[in-house]
Amino acid sequence: MTDNTPEQNLIIHTDHFVSSGEISRTLKDSFNNVAFIEASGEDLKRGGLLDPQKTLAYFLPGISGDHSPYNDQIGPAGNAEIRRYVENGGVFVGTCAGAYYACEHIVYDAPWIYPAKTNRPGLNFFNALAHGPVRSNAIQAQDDQWFGDCSVISVRYKDKDGTEKPGGIAYGNGPALIPRDPNDPDLEIIARYDDTPNNDIALAVQRVGKGLAIFMGVIPYIRYDEQYAGSPFPKLAALTADLQKHEESRSEVWSLLMDRIQQHHFDLGTLNKAVLRHQP
Repeated sequence: MTDNTPEQNLIIHTDHFVSSGEISRTLKDSFNNVAFIEASGEDLKRGGLLDPQKTLAYFLPGISGDHSPYNDQIGPAGNAEIRRYVENGGVFVGTCAGAYYACEHIVYDAPWIYPAKTNRPGLNFFNALAHGPVRSNAIQAQDDQWFGDCSVISVRYKDKDGTEKPGGIAYGNGPALIPRDPNDPDLEIIARYDDTPNNDIALAVQRVGKGLAIFMGVIPYIRYDEQYAGSPFPKLAALTADLQKHEESRSEVWSLLMDRIQQHHFDLGTLNKAVLRHQP
């Protein structure tokens, strides 16, 4: 009997208060011939989950609300597992709350929270301050509103040829990346916010040992979905209309980042055939 289990996998952190549904759906539309594994913080801390030879990327998504559970779910033991994996060739992808968590210092300065929340989680992939939300698009989550804290934010990004382009990508109170050393040769800036005084970093890739850490202050896996166009919820209908206007740039940015993951593993020799399909 032939074993058809894929050799490679993608692991999505899935636990209490973690918003993993959208990223899981988009990843499944983006990749072929890989296993998709949903893992909790306890799974991570037990060890052995992340294999640099098999795990193409570990995704730490956004959350529901303003209170990140990642200190408790991951903590020092989980941090050590993630760092070991990345330093030996793996790829970490942190989005929104996951991007905050990957930085040395966090300041979450939402207009509806006083005083600002600060944290030093200890993962330290980015020697930087993660500061958010971007004031122009800061929206407080409402329990009865699906995607109620999401909007589309303007960015400028570099395409595969290095040409700068304007675009719009979903956003949900994520951070701007403010590095201690803006000239760090191991930090590649992919996109910047249009609506911050210093056009702070929205998307970046950091080399860590043999691996990569990807910072996503925006949410490029949230796509236009026509089933929500006629939603009875005005905020969702408006978000859907805005996503539709910017779908081309969103898709290009998502494709660029997923291609970086694939190319990284080609370069390391941990992947010998394409696993990306036509990008959603």
